[in-house]
Amino acid sequence: MRWPNARSTTSASTYFPIAAPDEDDDESSGQTPQSNTAFGESAQRQGPLKFFLVEDNPIIRENLAETLHEMVGAEVVGMSDAQSEATRWLCDPSHEWDVAVVDIFLKHGNGIQVVAALKGCKRQQQIVVLSNYASPEIRSECLRLGADAVFDKSTELDDLIEFCAKVRTH
Repeated sequence: MRWPNARSTTSASTYFPIAAPDEDDDESSGQTPQSNTAFGESAQRQGPLKFFLVEDNPIIRENLAETLHEMVGAEVVGMSDAQSEATRWLCDPSHEWDVAVVDIFLKHGNGIQVVAALKGCKRQQQIVVLSNYASPEIRSECLRLGADAVFDKSTELDDLIEFCAKVRTH
């Protein structure tokens, strides 16, 4: 599969295959992604945007890494499928990263606890929750715990790419 370049007008969801939500999922919340982040005016950042992916599905991890690289010039500096490993890596001040993309359901533990743990670490980085379970309650809880944005994997991938592009340019 050929991935789009950063100037492509094709949507991210065309290149990032995600399973449709279960019938039990609330597809019609009508809410736009909520965000805690306000971008001020500043110069474009130097070098690639450094991502750490916290996702238990290896296919989604790889597709997301490729999509972020192609569409926003991202460099994936690490990946984890477990809460404790992700928290340990992200809270280590010797590791450089700009954005953590965190799924809620992980192989071991959960992404909400990763977000909560990162709130206690002094940081300038962005935390994004990307989940198939981005209900209004989950969004609210993740934002309260310190996430900068919450996106639904099934319907808001283009919004994630737009958010990351804004981080890249500010």
